[in-house]
This record gives sequence, structure tokens and C-alpha cells, in this order.
Amino acid sequence: MANNLKFVQINLRRSRAATGALSNLMAKYNMDVALIQEPWTVNDKVKGLGMTGTVLNRCPSGRPRSCIVHTSRIKPVLLSQFSGKDITAVILERNNNNSRLSKVVVVSLYMPYDERDPITVLLDLLVDWCARQGASMIIGADANACHVSWGSSVTNDRGVKLMDFINNNGLIWLNEGSTPTFSMSVREEVLDVTMVSMEIRSALSSWRVLDDPSLSDHTFISFVLKVRGIQASRIVSEKKSLNVERFMESLGNKLTDSPRVYGTPDEIDAYMEFITTAIVEAASGPLTRKLKGYHSKLPWWNLNLQQLNEKSKRLRKKARRTKRMSDKRKARTADLKLDREIRKAKKKSWREFCKGLNKMQDIARINKILERVEQNNLGLLKRENGTLTNNIKETLELLISEHFPGAMNDSNEALTMGAASEDVLSSRGARPDWSLASKIISEEKISWAIGTFLPYKTPGPDGILPKYLKVRTIVNLVALGQGDEGKPSNWSRAGYLEKNENNVYTKAWQDRLRYT
Repeated sequence: MANNLKFVQINLRRSRAATGALSNLMAKYNMDVALIQEPWTVNDKVKGLGMTGTVLNRCPSGRPRSCIVHTSRIKPVLLSQFSGKDITAVILERNNNNSRLSKVVVVSLYMPYDERDPITVLLDLLVDWCARQGASMIIGADANACHVSWGSSVTNDRGVKLMDFINNNGLIWLNEGSTPTFSMSVREEVLDVTMVSMEIRSALSSWRVLDDPSLSDHTFISFVLKVRGIQASRIVSEKKSLNVERFMESLGNKLTDSPRVYGTPDEIDAYMEFITTAIVEAASGPLTRKLKGYHSKLPWWNLNLQQLNEKSKRLRKKARRTKRMSDKRKARTADLKLDREIRKAKKKSWREFCKGLNKMQDIARINKILERVEQNNLGLLKRENGTLTNNIKETLELLISEHFPGAMNDSNEALTMGAASEDVLSSRGARPDWSLASKIISEEKISWAIGTFLPYKTPGPDGILPKYLKVRTIVNLVALGQGDEGKPSNWSRAGYLEKNENNVYTKAWQDRLRYT
């Protein structure tokens, strides 16, 4: 288990090359969360960070100026009602009893320089909500505000207003020293501020300005949040390493005691659960396992880029030390060359990848990905009384009660209904006429259907890869799944799809029951 989460904060200046530099930095230092201002966008959508992690933001119209990127180590929930063009807020929920991630709100904030008051109404509402919920805050902001307290050379009106906001809401800044976070050839200043709640200040450490080239006029800022109970790596199975002989031997042993009767819906469920468990457990042993991290390698990053990156970093440090214009020009030239080479490397990598697509299914998969419409993550929703749900569990319960009235009954009623339904599920109905079913469904047709599956196609809710079924005919499923009353329970699942952009209300989500 790892004891910290690594954060990085940066204004990308809407640069494609700066986005590539951020991706490399997160992979190099195993960063978990990026608080980004002015990300690179295409058609008002944040781009270039898909391989780095999951991008969270909400901007119904116009170009977003803030977003948060996180790896799969954590699963934050987007606070869509407090997120907008210049602010993205997420809440980190407790993932186990040992974690300190309960009620921590993380914010990426952009404060436009052309507005007199840096504090927006949405930010005030978020702070008030956190105070009522007892939630701590971590805010990474491009404040465009100067104050000597957090290292700026001067104090301006925006800095005074931001300082009042910090003092009035129990916050404190993490900034240490006076290393500039904004740098141009004619000006250097501390404009980026990291603000946190007083109660979690002791859990945050290692705030510093990094020397790594950002290819932006802002620099990378990193800090660490100490937590417990979050895995630093995971154990994954190599799907293509299945030992067929061991798999079939193990499966044969497990199927010796399989149920022999499956005439009622209850018996079908028990039978299918037994078969599914047997297949999954039999396949888990013959697979090769390895330890894997949560950070993907960049396919376009190469040795030439690494050398240019180190050269740019070295010249930047020299220019900062000597403060000579000639050294600043050399550092700027090195940054521009690195910028160009990153663009070339990404374009070349993409073209080589596309040239390697020879199979129709690979091309179809790429087309499907490119045509995919982005869906906002499910966050906190507003109840009929105007209050918000406190966590994702309450959100799911609210959605169930809204779209399936009567499903969320009290425990006594649920037990009563469950007891009454057991008699129905365990009873045998009139024997159906299988003559038509036997013509439509046969062992040969099932074998043919399984044979058409790609061996490593993504499994359904049962978690069974087609490869496990293609090895050999395992079990006769001809008599199962006839009619709705006979469909095994683990063959179906329910999900929610967003219907419109105003996703704060439960009516904005529609239910869809999907059968596999």
C-alpha cells in the first residue's frame, strides 16, 4: 500500500506540446492527480490527456479553462453543480476503512486576469457547501494575483482580495519560497497558489516548483497528500497466457459436482452461478500474473526527446541562476526546439499506429472510439427538497427511487416481498412447448456463435472471456434463457445514461436495462 498521492499543478496555456510535457512528467514521477488550468482543447473539448488518465470537467458551452486528470488509483466524483468553465471540483470518497480520503474536495481553479474580483459566485457556493458537509479542500489555482505572503515580489488588489478569502474561510497557502511560477523573458512572478484547509495542512507536504520544462509560461508545481490504504500497484493477469491443459483439467474437476436439475428460475440461477464461478476460478490458476502500475508509458516519447528535455532543463536552471538575457534566449530556443520535436513525435507515432491497422475489427474499433460521445461522470444530484446527495451511494439510491418507484422499500417490506417471491421462483409452471425452441437453438448453433467471437473480446458482466468458451464445448445451455422468467440473473445489469447537459437533476439521467 502507498502512503501518499502525488499532485501536479500547471497552466498549459492551451498548448499541445505543453500537454505532452505534462503527460511525460506524470509518467516519469508517477503523479496521480493533475490540476490543470487552460488545457489544450479541440472543438471545446479537452484533448491530449487520454493516455495519462481520466479527464474530469464540466463546461456546457465554450472552451473550458480548467480540468482535473487522475489515474485509476483513485475514483473521484465530479461535483458538477460546483463545476464550470473556470472551476472543476471533485470529491475524494473513502475507499476503505483505513483511508483518509473521506470528504476531501479537490479543485482546479482559473481566475481570469481581466476580472477585478478573483472570487466567483460558484467558488463561494462550493466553500459554503464544504463547510456544511465538513469537507476539507485542496485548491490549485492560477490566481493571477500577487501577494508577498506566498512569495510574490509585490502585493496588488487581487492579492489582497484573495488573502481575505483565504483568511475568512479557514484556508492556508502551501506556497514556499519565492521561486517564480510564471516566467517570461521580461517578467517573473508567483501567480499560482495552492490553498488547503487548515485541518489537513499536516497531511500535505513537499510543495515545490519543478525545474522540468513545461513548454508553457507557467511552471510545474508538485505536492504530496499523505493517505493510507491506496494501492501503489496492482496484479494483472496476462489473458493470452492461458494454459489450456491445466484449465480444462481444473474445470473438469470443478464441474463434477454441478447441479443436475434446472427447471425453475431459482434452479437456473443456481446452475448458472455455479458454472460461471467454475469457469472463472478454473481460468484464474493457469494464467500468468504480473505486477503493474497505474501509469501508462507514452508510445511517442523517445531518446531524442529525453535528451532535448534534459538540455532545456539545464539551460533553464542556468538562466535562472545568472539572470542574463543571453542565457534566457538560449533556454527559450531549447524550449521551442523541444516543442517542435514533441509535435513531430506525436504525429509520427499516430501515423505509424494507423499504418499498422490491417484487420477490419481494429479499424472499426478506432472508428468507434473516435466517434464516441463523451459522457459526464455521475456525480452528486439534487433531491426534490433542494438538498444534494452526500456521496455516490446516495446518488445511486436516489436514481433507483426516481426511475424505479417502490424499489427502495424499507427492510421489513423488502423481506416480506422477498419471502413471497421465493414461492413463485421455486415453483414449476406449465411445461412449455420446446418444439420451436429446439429448431431455433441447438448445440451446433451455439458452438457456431461461440466460434465467431474474438478470443480476447471484452467479457460481459459474468467476466468470462470468449477464449475460455472456445477451448472446448463446456456445458449444454440450450434449455436456459427461454423467456424473461427464465433469464439467469447474472446475465443482466442496469446502468444510467445522461440525457442532457443539466445533469444535476435525477430526470437528466435515463435508465437502460442491458442484457448480455
